[in-house]
Amino acid sequence: MLVDKMHLQEWTCDACNKKVFGHTVENGLELVGFAGHYAGFTDSCFDEEGTFSNKARFCHSCCVKLFKLFPVLAKNMGILKGQGHHPGPSDKPCCDYSWSTLPNDENKTILLISARDKDNILYWKKAFYE
Repeated sequence: MLVDKMHLQEWTCDACNKKVFGHTVENGLELVGFAGHYAGFTDSCFDEEGTFSNKARFCHSCCVKLFKLFPVLAKNMGILKGQGHHPGPSDKPCCDYSWSTLPNDENKTILLISARDKDNILYWKKAFYE
């Protein structure tokens, strides 16, 4: 799929510094609202200019790593494996959190969600018809 980067916002992943193009944080994650207290971890959330940074942006790859490392974070945010939280490519799932659609001969659309087989390989699982 070709992307017209002229009409998309460029942003940088705070974890890996990868440049990403998308409509805001497309297929990524923006965590906002860090708050702390005296001697708390967030007391030092300042950027190079000395201004407080209360958000972090993660690209798709870094989100997958984050949720694999801290599954409780994903769970508490309501992001669960096999639930389809972002659109993925049509040929095969990109991660445990993707979904896609497939046209049907009956003028319906089949929703596909990512799943893993017995060998832990990702595949598209039919969820339901729309």
